[in-house]
Amino acid sequence: KGGNGGAIQFQLSNGALLIQTRGQGLSLDSHGGNAGNNSNKEHPATAGVGGAVAVQAQGQEVQIATTGVGKHAIGVNSSGGNGARGLFDNGNAFWTTMSPSTDGANAGEVVVNLNGHTELNTSADGSNALNLQSRAGNGGEVGNGVNVGYGGKGGKGGNGGQQTVLIGSNKAATSLIKTSGNEATAIVMQSVGGNGGSVNSGSSISNTKEPG
Repeated sequence: KGGNGGAIQFQLSNGALLIQTRGQGLSLDSHGGNAGNNSNKEHPATAGVGGAVAVQAQGQEVQIATTGVGKHAIGVNSSGGNGARGLFDNGNAFWTTMSPSTDGANAGEVVVNLNGHTELNTSADGSNALNLQSRAGNGGEVGNGVNVGYGGKGGKGGNGGQQTVLIGSNKAATSLIKTSGNEATAIVMQSVGGNGGSVNSGSSISNTKEPG
């Protein structure tokens, strides 16, 4: 069983945040654990969900500048774990049943609220100013490797998480977002659902019903 990613909250309530770096400016990541490959019918292995992640600067000044390649000013990620791979149970040489693959887990909610004076500046290639990702886990695959297998089907992919960005909601505040590198985007928001589990083919045959 994969563990859940914890909730992460970065809150700036007093003073100002000033960051200049060749690395990531501000990076928050909550990732649910993968289910693993030991799923069985009685105790199917489940994947962990991504936790909620929030960046809150309530009216405070935020200035972040990065100069490294692929280094975002603010990177926020919540990801669900992948489902368990279905495995064949012990059986005779020809007919065998299959333990279930399990579903991918959901990604968590991502919130960025910068309602004070905000400056985000990146100068290198592939460095986004604000990079948000909510990526769900993939469903577990079905493997084979025996002559005929029954009872297997791929797991369902998880759901991408909700994303919210609020910048400059305070009318008295000013905001500047600047990128100078190639393939460097000011704001990237991605909420991606997981892929369904595939049924791997080979010399075997898989079906969803047992014989008889």
